[in-house]
Amino acid sequence: MNRRYPLAVVVILAATVAGCDHLRVPDSQHPRLTDPSLHHPIVVAPQTERLDLALSSGGIADGQAAMEATRFLRRYRRETAGPLNIALPSRNPTAGHIMRTAVAQEGIPADRVRWHGKPADGTVTMSYDRIAAIAPQCGDWSEDVARNPERLPYPNFGCSAQRNMAVMAANPTDLAFPSKETPRIGTPRPGAPTSGAVAGGGVPAAGGGAGGGAAAGGGGATGAPPLPGNSPSAP
Repeated sequence: MNRRYPLAVVVILAATVAGCDHLRVPDSQHPRLTDPSLHHPIVVAPQTERLDLALSSGGIADGQAAMEATRFLRRYRRETAGPLNIALPSRNPTAGHIMRTAVAQEGIPADRVRWHGKPADGTVTMSYDRIAAIAPQCGDWSEDVARNPERLPYPNFGCSAQRNMAVMAANPTDLAFPSKETPRIGTPRPGAPTSGAVAGGGVPAAGGGAGGGAAAGGGGATGAPPLPGNSPSAP
């Protein structure tokens, strides 16, 4: 026997089911969506820095190329202690002399430079490997932030903070693991009391310990005047 429900009952049931607090996102996925460090991770990985300098028959082409070479060498000293690779074109001894002079002027040790040859393509190539913090790419506004039934962070949430942290990190390895503790300074601080001296700068009384304290409090034995308020009352 078919039973037909009134239209009002059907509408009420549909509204009740739609109003239930039903999460469409599994609980295991919430940390990845709500934690910016997991949703927008900073990748710490090796990266190769490279610079190609244009040359002329007399060496480096212009002053701009020489300035770029100086900046590259200074950045190399600041970012890594690994080898510096310099590829020189064949049959251009002037370029080799200029590059050796630039390396020496920046104070780079000669044993850290690796010299290589390359075809005469009119350029000098410098490169080195370093540990870099690769920042996430931001700007994902694909979802409507006004409608959020799951009440989850929008896709771009926390991305700018993660990107700024990656750019500002002086040592990218600090983002992967903590640095080692530096040894403490062995020399005492200026003005700090040394062992065997009292805070006032004098020499401890003979007998030390409680005897020294009693002598300081009662005067007499040391010849020091009594402290204010501790003088014996007059008869």
